[in-house]
Amino acid sequence: MFVAAVVLTYAAWEGYVEDLAVEVTRHLAKDTRPENVPATARKAIEAMQPSQWEYSVHPGWKGLWTRCVTEYAKGTEGDKPPFGMNTANAKNTIALFERVGVDVWGALEEADKSGIESLVRLRGEVAHTGGTPTNFKKGLAQEHLARVKRVVELIDQAAKLKTHALTGTHPWP
Repeated sequence: MFVAAVVLTYAAWEGYVEDLAVEVTRHLAKDTRPENVPATARKAIEAMQPSQWEYSVHPGWKGLWTRCVTEYAKGTEGDKPPFGMNTANAKNTIALFERVGVDVWGALEEADKSGIESLVRLRGEVAHTGGTPTNFKKGLAQEHLARVKRVVELIDQAAKLKTHALTGTHPWP
């Protein structure tokens, strides 16, 4: 039961990261002036190699920005790439939020960063072996759940402040 709790905690973490990235991008795309689009987001949009028509008419740079983040986070419908973020580890989470144009990972202390990485590794071990790791205890599941709760609160606050700095508006109350 506690191993399942770790897997579900990880699933909640990954879903949260993906949904937050898309939500923040939608808000930014709606309220950011073109000259204020962060450089990392511009680079990600340019990497899509859109046509002039796509930039200016359909879906427009705002739609491209949202699509860029959504496809990296969640993939596309069907069985064609991109397939979305495979694992919500530090590397992939940072890459996702670079596309958004805000750094939320930097809001975390090293202990929380390494704790999330530990959760990702543990989930991988459980999911890919179907077994229980040696020396697994109830307390480990509780630690991961508490950490994810704390990290979500920190990242929410960082995303809110950075979005406000770019747009002058808050993405949520």
